[in-house]
Amino acid sequence: MKGASIRELEISIGKYPTGPNNNITDVKGIKVGHTTLIEGDHIRTGVTSILPSSQIFNNKFIAGSFILNGAGEVSGLTQLTEWGLLETPIALTNTMSVGTVTQGLTQWMSKKYVKIWNFRDVVIPVVGECDDSYLNDCMTFPITPDHVVESINNATSGVIPQGSIGAGTGMICCDVKGGIGSSSREIEIEGKIYTIGVLVLSNFGEIEDLKLDGLPVGRVLKKEVSQYRLRRENYGSIITVIATDLPTSSHQISRLCKRAALGIGRVGSYAAHGSGEIILGFTTANVIKHRENKPHYKLNVILDDHLNSAYRAVIEATEEAIWNSLTYSGDMAGADGRVVPGVNLAKVKKIYSKIKKLERELEKS
Repeated sequence: MKGASIRELEISIGKYPTGPNNNITDVKGIKVGHTTLIEGDHIRTGVTSILPSSQIFNNKFIAGSFILNGAGEVSGLTQLTEWGLLETPIALTNTMSVGTVTQGLTQWMSKKYVKIWNFRDVVIPVVGECDDSYLNDCMTFPITPDHVVESINNATSGVIPQGSIGAGTGMICCDVKGGIGSSSREIEIEGKIYTIGVLVLSNFGEIEDLKLDGLPVGRVLKKEVSQYRLRRENYGSIITVIATDLPTSSHQISRLCKRAALGIGRVGSYAAHGSGEIILGFTTANVIKHRENKPHYKLNVILDDHLNSAYRAVIEATEEAIWNSLTYSGDMAGADGRVVPGVNLAKVKKIYSKIKKLERELEKS
């Protein structure tokens, strides 16, 4: 069975409906683009760029973050957290290319935004990483600043490619092929529909811990992947990006990010010593202009006690996004003759169907 979304396997996670495309671009204005590098038998890497809007530097978004385990890096996160603002695209790549991707983003932004160029302003891009060195010979440093620009130029709204693409090309999740995954949820608060979108770069975990909708499918799949040489030198990482049109404060976005960590845990992460679980998010609901003479802003913010549905929706979308990163990927061979299998979709569907059938029978008894 070729790559598919988890829903194409007739498996749905959670209670809330998805957006029309079931990915992060369901939040209006957001685009995602990839540059994928597959060269010879040793290069398996790339860049994924998330464009929050076409004018993100001039019109900043309120943002926040949460670090469950900090054995990883998102450059620019210090300023994002301090100011509670996002003013650049978000780029994802491999660990050894953070500096190069940062250079590519700063060069692109300095040409796009005349305020940076003319006034010699500075910008600190947001760049996240996961370690793809198991399949990718990262010491050849194949990524260049031009690849960053290419990923931005490739950015689209609507349905986006997922799986082993862009930054996800060489990633592994729970001993099977991981990568880029995305999902969205729609919630209703006081009669108004809001969208929450999640995109992940998944690269964590071990097969025996893998769960689907609370079911321990990894225990069944473990024997199937045991024939492969499993990654045990490190335990990867996951970068999670949340976008929403829900009007929130920076503090509330950070609270949403904390709930995404629960979604990561539901799939099987225990935040291993060497695994970085880093989450950042932003809302498009309030715009903060880069230059503003007025000293006051009026922000539209939902009260905290109305956010429970948003918390649940983030957990659901994060779990499904991770699974989409698996189900859209397939077998991949890479550096040093290593091979990582794609998750067996037919077997996942069969396991899920059998357990659900048993659950229904037990409910009747």
